[in-house]
Amino acid sequence: MSGTAPTPPLATAWTKPLDSYPSAPVIADGRVFVVTIYGVLHALDLRNGAVLWKKGIGTRGGKVAYDRGRVYATDEYGLLYAIDAASGLTLWTATLSSPVPHDGRVYGPYGLVLDGATGERLNPPSVSPSLAAIPAVDGDRIYYACQGASALVRSTSAFAWKTYDDLDCSSDSPPAVLHAGRLYATQARGTSNVATVYDAATGAGVGTFAPKSTPAFAGNTGLFVENGVLQARDATTYAARWSFTGGADNVFQTPALIAGNDVYYADAERVHVLDLNTGAARSSISTPDRVMKGMAIAQGTLVLSTGSGVTAIRGVSAPTQPGPADSTPAPVDLGPPAPLPGASTHAHVNAAHTAAINLSDPAPPLKRRWRVWIDARQAIVADGRVFAIGPIAARLNPTTGATLWTYPGKVKHAAYDRGRLFVTTEEEGLVALDPETGAKLWSVNRGTGAPVAADGELYQGGSYSVTRIDPATGAEVWRYLGDSMYGSTNRRTVSLDGPYVYPGGICATLSRATGQPVKTLRGCPASEHPFAPVSGGHMFESGFGQAGVHDFDVERGVLVNRVGSIAPPAVIGNLLVTSLVGGLNAYEFPSWTPRWKYRERGEDTIAVPPLIVGRHVYFSTSMGELRGLDVQTGQQVWSDSLGENLTHYSTQVGVSMGVGDGLLIVPTGSRLTAYESAA
Repeated sequence: MSGTAPTPPLATAWTKPLDSYPSAPVIADGRVFVVTIYGVLHALDLRNGAVLWKKGIGTRGGKVAYDRGRVYATDEYGLLYAIDAASGLTLWTATLSSPVPHDGRVYGPYGLVLDGATGERLNPPSVSPSLAAIPAVDGDRIYYACQGASALVRSTSAFAWKTYDDLDCSSDSPPAVLHAGRLYATQARGTSNVATVYDAATGAGVGTFAPKSTPAFAGNTGLFVENGVLQARDATTYAARWSFTGGADNVFQTPALIAGNDVYYADAERVHVLDLNTGAARSSISTPDRVMKGMAIAQGTLVLSTGSGVTAIRGVSAPTQPGPADSTPAPVDLGPPAPLPGASTHAHVNAAHTAAINLSDPAPPLKRRWRVWIDARQAIVADGRVFAIGPIAARLNPTTGATLWTYPGKVKHAAYDRGRLFVTTEEEGLVALDPETGAKLWSVNRGTGAPVAADGELYQGGSYSVTRIDPATGAEVWRYLGDSMYGSTNRRTVSLDGPYVYPGGICATLSRATGQPVKTLRGCPASEHPFAPVSGGHMFESGFGQAGVHDFDVERGVLVNRVGSIAPPAVIGNLLVTSLVGGLNAYEFPSWTPRWKYRERGEDTIAVPPLIVGRHVYFSTSMGELRGLDVQTGQQVWSDSLGENLTHYSTQVGVSMGVGDGLLIVPTGSRLTAYESAA
């Protein structure tokens, strides 16, 4: 490390507990960056450990690195996030599991090179299995050591040399190390217990060393871990110079760190400072927990990842470091005021599909107005009417729940706008109904894709197409046919925002007026849910399980974040709520700062996805519990039993609650329950 090291004797300057185990720390621009295994990237003030910003990435975090004002962090599925170090806002994302940023470029496995500013690929990746490792980079080459060792020319990605040595490797293996014209491949060779040293210019083997450790070098001294002992050796001859056995535990978790003439080494819950030339102990200090991942030094501060937190150590005589305290979360912005009476609509079929209605009621505590036996997956409340959808369409009395009329035909989806109910059926396709009587006004056989009706306009999505339809007659206004490669797994219709249509299965933004593409979306996934919320210039595309929610900046056309979710999120103002097995996560948007977590007892799964009504979040569990949470804190404020177990959301995709006219309508499969405020 080239930064100024702390002067012994040492003392703990600050300790910052985090949500889970952190990665090795990176220090840059007066900040400490770590990502935790729960997928939260933190930027801490190096002076005092205060949180400057934090954001959720993926479901579990991986590695973190830095270059030219950008932080690069990975999740467990190999998605790389390039993030502005000052603000925490995502600049771009790409698929790259082990980033090595250097001089404005990002190097990765398989010879992949990206532009650090844009994420654009600068060279074709290689398919050679020997490149499936974290690279090491020097002036004109990229080096790999995994299964075989190799060197690529940086400017052309052509092989400079390549070996076919049988080197062990995995995604968690320590990277190869470059020093003084030699490449130290840290993985064992075949069945032997030695690692190979290669001539970096030719690829010829020039020596061996103890495997499975990451050596550290300064001048002609190399530090290696051999059978739990820190061993200093001559970097040229490998002759032993001194050794250090550490404390009673003799558990060396992290590689040595050299700063000036000092060696920093972590042994269980203690850090030792040794003389680089002699190995003599200069100082030591205990840590709050075991040093798990790594250390970093800058500005007279040693930073350690310990257990489930970060610790900073300075010299006892170092001046007190000023700095701000952690900021208090700002109140959730609930967006525009509540709509006028009678103008409310079912949250999952409104134009933007935000799954949020800023209504003042119903507010908990709630009481049941009625519960009726009816097979329904959706509920719509609009213009004083209540509709139950699937496998038939039915209008219910809002006071008693009694059925007023039904429309058969294996109904799949529905939408409501301006005095018309639009349903898709397996027998007739898209059908327009009179909401008062249930009489059919018209029908067109355009498949069973979910309709979207808003602002006097009607849309229907296909596997990879979008059609705008005249809501009065069913006539086609325009139709756009996209790339069929996305059609096999697309199940989503369209989302509307301003003048734009965002279709599922099509990597483009369309004009609502003409249906022609006006923008492209880079890296859009196949969609699996019947809607994708749109808010604040972002679209949240969803896939099942760990595929999760993909956040697209639609102005720039790039993917900027991805987090796990088993159902589409709910968005209101600056808050986004996602669903996981056993609970919900809330993030402040668009920074993706974690806001709160709510967990059920055990592993109870989400059956009906979250719906935000005013200041509360409602959702149902597979055990038949309807929950109401405070939108600001995630604290449970109300609950009720729905009277039956529900199936997991993945088996009943599209199930959703309805809200409006003072009612919250909850489908459970065989029954429908209406709630109102107890007051």
